[in-house]
Amino acid sequence: MTKTPRYETRTIAAGGVARIGAYGRYITVASISASTILLGIDDDNPQQVIAGLRFEVKEPYQRLTLWNTGAVASTVILYIADVPIDLTSDSLFTAMLASLTAIQTKTELQGPYSDLVEVGQTVVAQTGVGSTQIVTANALNCEVEIVADLGNANHVYLGETNAVTQAASFTELRAGGTWNRKWAGDVWACSTNGTEQVRASIWRQ
Repeated sequence: MTKTPRYETRTIAAGGVARIGAYGRYITVASISASTILLGIDDDNPQQVIAGLRFEVKEPYQRLTLWNTGAVASTVILYIADVPIDLTSDSLFTAMLASLTAIQTKTELQGPYSDLVEVGQTVVAQTGVGSTQIVTANALNCEVEIVADLGNANHVYLGETNAVTQAASFTELRAGGTWNRKWAGDVWACSTNGTEQVRASIWRQ
């Protein structure tokens, strides 16, 4: 759970899905570049959202899921915080949104992702004993998402090399946790017990 307000930006191919492992009591849909976007919280049924929508979520949750149900790619910007903020009247937000929109425009010029590679259920080696490669570096890789299985007993740890351990990792995932980044490098993993599992999705140009 994070207390720091944050922006989460996702570019989603037509028909694609993006997951965000972040918590905030107040969610604002700052921008949707195109298409029709549905938002689901944990396992709730997804509902359509529009730019400018802000709402409060009183119950803790683990993930947000965005679905692009339209025919074109879309870049979605969410603002997630623990306190209500009227972003529409905040001049700083206006300036930041303009900057994000410029980045978004450049991203859209790249076109939608053309290929999706799915890495199926993979058992992850125990930390200190071994490591398991989840993603192989590829210049065509645009975005990577790794999801820890809901049935995991403990944690999965991610790193950039096969030397990853619990102590030498850049993030850890609890059961159901998600790591999502624009990423073209290797991703290796280890786990608490050597029985934890992950799945991965790799979007390519």
